Amino acid sequence: FSCMRPVVARNSMALKEIIKNRQNGLLFGDSIDLASQVGLLFEDPDLYNSIVKNALSDLQNNYQAEAMAKKYLELYKEEIAKLKQV
Repeated sequence: FSCMRPVVARNSMALKEIIKNRQNGLLFGDSIDLASQVGLLFEDPDLYNSIVKNALSDLQNNYQAEAMAKKYLELYKEEIAKLKQV
Protein backbone atom coordinates (compact mmCIF):
# COMPACT_ATOMS: atom_id res chain seq x y z
CA PHE A 1 0.00 0.00 0.00
CA SER A 2 2.54 2.55 1.09
CA CYS A 3 4.61 2.25 -2.11
CA MET A 4 1.70 3.63 -4.15
CA ARG A 5 1.31 0.37 -6.07
CA PRO A 6 -1.80 -1.80 -6.14
CA VAL A 7 -1.65 -5.03 -4.16
CA VAL A 8 -2.56 -8.25 -5.96
CA ALA A 9 -2.89 -11.00 -3.35
CA ARG A 10 -4.05 -14.60 -3.12
CA ASN A 11 -7.69 -14.91 -2.08
CA SER A 12 -7.11 -16.43 1.37
CA MET A 13 -8.98 -16.01 4.63
CA ALA A 14 -6.37 -13.76 6.27
CA LEU A 15 -5.78 -11.53 3.25
CA LYS A 16 -9.51 -11.07 2.60
CA GLU A 17 -9.71 -9.29 5.94
CA ILE A 18 -7.29 -6.62 4.68
CA ILE A 19 -7.73 -6.58 0.89
CA LYS A 20 -11.18 -5.69 -0.40
CA ASN A 21 -11.29 -6.84 -4.02
CA ARG A 22 -11.34 -3.95 -6.51
CA GLN A 23 -11.43 -1.44 -3.66
CA ASN A 24 -7.98 -1.40 -2.08
CA GLY A 25 -6.39 -4.26 -4.03
CA LEU A 26 -7.12 -7.25 -6.19
CA LEU A 27 -7.56 -10.86 -5.12
CA PHE A 28 -6.85 -13.91 -7.24
CA GLY A 29 -7.58 -17.63 -6.95
CA ASP A 30 -5.15 -19.34 -9.34
CA SER A 31 -2.38 -18.45 -11.77
CA ILE A 32 -4.80 -17.74 -14.62
CA ASP A 33 -6.80 -15.42 -12.36
CA LEU A 34 -3.56 -13.74 -11.23
CA ALA A 35 -2.63 -12.96 -14.83
CA SER A 36 -6.13 -11.66 -15.45
CA GLN A 37 -6.05 -9.37 -12.40
CA VAL A 38 -2.63 -7.96 -13.30
CA GLY A 39 -3.90 -7.42 -16.84
CA LEU A 40 -6.82 -5.42 -15.46
CA LEU A 41 -4.39 -2.96 -13.89
CA PHE A 42 -2.68 -2.37 -17.24
CA GLU A 43 -5.95 -2.08 -19.13
CA ASP A 44 -7.82 0.17 -16.69
CA PRO A 45 -5.82 3.13 -15.36
CA ASP A 46 -8.88 4.42 -13.49
CA LEU A 47 -9.10 1.14 -11.56
CA TYR A 48 -5.36 1.28 -10.89
CA ASN A 49 -5.56 4.84 -9.53
CA SER A 50 -8.70 4.12 -7.52
CA ILE A 51 -7.14 1.09 -5.85
CA VAL A 52 -3.97 3.05 -5.00
CA LYS A 53 -6.00 5.96 -3.57
CA ASN A 54 -8.27 3.67 -1.52
CA ALA A 55 -5.37 1.55 -0.28
CA LEU A 56 -3.44 4.58 0.92
CA SER A 57 -6.53 5.93 2.68
CA ASP A 58 -7.16 2.52 4.26
CA LEU A 59 -3.54 2.35 5.41
CA GLN A 60 -3.66 5.82 6.96
CA ASN A 61 -7.03 5.28 8.64
CA ASN A 62 -6.60 1.74 9.91
CA TYR A 63 -2.98 0.67 10.12
CA GLN A 64 -1.01 3.61 11.45
CA ALA A 65 0.20 3.29 15.03
CA GLU A 66 -2.25 5.87 16.41
CA ALA A 67 -5.28 4.31 14.69
CA MET A 68 -4.31 0.84 15.85
CA ALA A 69 -3.72 2.07 19.40
CA LYS A 70 -7.22 3.58 19.45
CA LYS A 71 -8.71 0.30 18.27
CA TYR A 72 -6.85 -1.64 20.97
CA LEU A 73 -7.95 0.87 23.59
CA GLU A 74 -11.58 0.44 22.53
CA LEU A 75 -11.19 -3.34 22.61
CA TYR A 76 -9.72 -3.22 26.12
CA LYS A 77 -12.53 -0.93 27.31
CA GLU A 78 -15.14 -3.32 25.92
CA GLU A 79 -13.51 -6.31 27.60
CA ILE A 80 -13.22 -4.48 30.93
CA ALA A 81 -16.89 -3.52 30.71
CA LYS A 82 -17.80 -7.18 30.13
CA LEU A 83 -15.78 -8.23 33.18
CA LYS A 84 -17.55 -5.65 35.34
CA GLN A 85 -20.91 -7.12 34.34
CA VAL A 86 -19.94 -10.55 35.70
